[in-house]
Amino acid sequence: MFRIVLILISTFFACQTPESNPVENTTTLNTIDSNETPEILQVDLDSAEIDTNHHQLRLSPLDQSYSQVKREIAKKQAAFLTTYSKHKDSTHKDSIITQAADYLTETLVNQIIPYWYGTTWDFSGYTDKPNDGMIGCSYFVSTTLLHAGFNINRYKLAQQGPLSEAKSLQLQDTVLRLDGLDNLYNTVLDNHSDGLFFIGLDHYHVGYLLKRQGEVFFLQSSYDESMAVIIEKAMHSGILESYSTFWLVPITAQKALIEAWILKKSITVVKGKE
Repeated sequence: MFRIVLILISTFFACQTPESNPVENTTTLNTIDSNETPEILQVDLDSAEIDTNHHQLRLSPLDQSYSQVKREIAKKQAAFLTTYSKHKDSTHKDSIITQAADYLTETLVNQIIPYWYGTTWDFSGYTDKPNDGMIGCSYFVSTTLLHAGFNINRYKLAQQGPLSEAKSLQLQDTVLRLDGLDNLYNTVLDNHSDGLFFIGLDHYHVGYLLKRQGEVFFLQSSYDESMAVIIEKAMHSGILESYSTFWLVPITAQKALIEAWILKKSITVVKGKE
């Protein structure tokens, strides 16, 4: 009974964040030493539950520092911008956007996020260094998007409610509302191509959904038993099961958002607590 009450309380407050930007030394932001890789805390990820080979998922960091990974992403982003700027016709531009979308999916899922697995969840955590400090659900999303190259204020985005975060990331369409986990799962499987999505859970929690090779995964900074950044199958997620309303926005399958990444266009944060 105590555990149930604790989870219900945590659910209500899970994604509330500080009202003002925490003081952060911008000269040291994103500067894990290039010769160091952060110690990764072990999270109970059942290998029988997730077939990492079949779904092409990396659950541990690359053999290089986090700073090196981000520098390589910045170089690749600059290369996309150069190529995109050279072409005037929509056919070539659309092709480059498709290539960038594939690159971003792989970059977030198998380069950026693996460093974050095991990072401790905290109600008001906002570290920008994986496994060094604590991270809330909204800051997990906003920080990983920033580190993947999106021109976004990670503080402002994380300080909004899930629906407002979804609206901020939806640049070309309306935010999709889905009621019920089965409906969410089947809609993603049946109506969307493989890729990464932002998901808001009612007005309290956020994370990513990943559709890949016939399965849907939930990536989040979890306030449940693990109390850490994890990946799990969506249909096996106790947190997803505890909600009935979801806000869904494609990230890597959204042309306008990928173009904004290529052009390094600033993403306007929609303010609101809903």
